[in-house]
Formats: sequence, structure tokens, C-alpha cells
Amino acid sequence: MVSGSDLSTQVEATASRLRAVQADLADTESDLRTEHLADEIERSLEQIMPDDRKAFLEQLAARFPSWQGQSSGVSAASGAAARSNADRAELNDPSWLLERLIGLVGQMDDTGRTAIKQRLSEAGLLAGAVGDWPSGPAQRVRQLAFGGQDGPIDPGRVLDLLVVLLEFAQSLEKVVWRTWQQMAPRSQVRRRSPMNKTVGVFIAGDEDASRGDVKSTIEDLRQLTAAITAAVSQAGTLSYQRLGNLFPDAVVGAAKDEGKKAWESWEVAYWRKFKQLASAMDQGTFEAEVTRALAEYVIPLIGRGGR
Repeated sequence: MVSGSDLSTQVEATASRLRAVQADLADTESDLRTEHLADEIERSLEQIMPDDRKAFLEQLAARFPSWQGQSSGVSAASGAAARSNADRAELNDPSWLLERLIGLVGQMDDTGRTAIKQRLSEAGLLAGAVGDWPSGPAQRVRQLAFGGQDGPIDPGRVLDLLVVLLEFAQSLEKVVWRTWQQMAPRSQVRRRSPMNKTVGVFIAGDEDASRGDVKSTIEDLRQLTAAITAAVSQAGTLSYQRLGNLFPDAVVGAAKDEGKKAWESWEVAYWRKFKQLASAMDQGTFEAEVTRALAEYVIPLIGRGGR
């Protein structure tokens, strides 16, 4: 690289080459001649230390003074070469590129902005971008969402999906645990911790919160939801069983065990026994019996009867 005392020598050598170019291209169009001169100056600038380039251009321009208020072709070429060199420096300056991008984004439509954000995410340049995510969970997301195939994961969309899933899960949690409390108010099966509390401390990075805590809370909800749903499908069978003592054979057997009065026929005794059994089964009693039966069906399914 040329600098210091060698600068004048480089200026003279460059000036000689420029005069030769001007002579060779004297009959060509001005723009084409300027372009060739600028190329020659750029090649010379590459040999000059960056701190000396401004002085080099000033000395070079002084070798080709302007006339009649117009700049010479070499002066114009020097300006073009300086601009080209500045452009190259700007294109290698991340801060300049960022400011330029920010200015252009404001003029883009939603599709353009989304595409830019996606490219930045893929490069790991956005906070929480895919490139910054742990590979294990990211791969698990791809497995569940794309069947194991590679695919882009938009962080903003992931957060939107998380909001939807949390709203669904927390609403379901309230309904399911309230239903269970009504079905089995004395049961030892209780909610460990509200989901919003467990999830909140986990995503906040609390050292005392673990993935296992979140998984246990959600697994309890999953088991109880599945068990209650399965029990509802058995409601008809359980109700039928609870009415077994009103079936004809059961009524006849109960009447004969009790016996009849001397002046009664067996038909009268059967009817009297049926009314006695049926009167004991009012709506409240029947509902309580069926609910109890449903709760008894649920307990083995959730596997937490001892808790």
C-alpha cells in the first residue's frame, strides 16, 4: 500500500495514465470516457492507504484544472471514483445497511415486511429467533407441526399460538376441575396448582420451576378430562344399573322376601312394593346416585385415588 512520501509518485503515475486514456478516447462520448477514467482511478486508489486517499484525489485533481466553469473529465472521474469508493465502504458498514433497511421497511407492504423478518429470523438476528432456540425443543415443534420435516418457525406466530393454547387450556381447566369438585366433593384428588401460576413461573425462567412441574399440571388436566369424558359415555349404563331395584324381577323378589298380607293378592303386594321403592328414588336422590357412580368410574382412570 502507498502512503506518505510515495504518494506524489503515485499521483504522477496515475496522472500520466489518465492523460493517455483521455487521448485514446478523445473521440468517444463523455460518459464513456468518464467511466474509463473512473476505473483507472479506482485501481490506483486500491494501492493507497485509506487515510491518504482524500489527499491523493486532491493532488490528482490539481493536475487537471477546470476551465470555463466546467470540470475536466478527470475531475469528474475523480468524483465518480470517490463516490464509488464511498459506496463500497457503506455497503460494508452494518450500521449504514441497518439504517437503510429501516428506512425501506416503512415503504413495504405486510408481505414484504414478513419476508424480511423471516430472513432475519433464519439468520438468528432477531431476539428469540429460531437460530437462538434450543435445538431439542425446536425439533420437537417441527415434529409435531411438520411431521419431522424441516420448516420455518416464525417466533411471532409461535407466541400467537401459545396465547390461543393457554386460553384454551386455562378455560378447560376451570370447567373440568369445577365439574370434578361437584362430582366428588370429598375426593382427595385435587388440583396441584393453578395452570397460570405454574406456567408463569416456568416461562419467566424461575430457577425453582421445572418442565416437570408444567408437565405434571397439564397431565393431571389431561387425565381428568379424558376420564370424565369416558364416564359421560357410561352415564346411560350407570343410570340403568342404579334403577335395577325397580325392575320387575327385583320388585317381585323384594315383595316375596317381605311377604304379603292375608287378604292381598300377590299382584297387589307387588304394586305396593314397587311404589315403596320408587318413592324413595326422588330426583335429587337419583342424580346423587348417578353422580356418585360416575365419580367411582373416574377414580381408577386417573390413577390418583390415593392422593
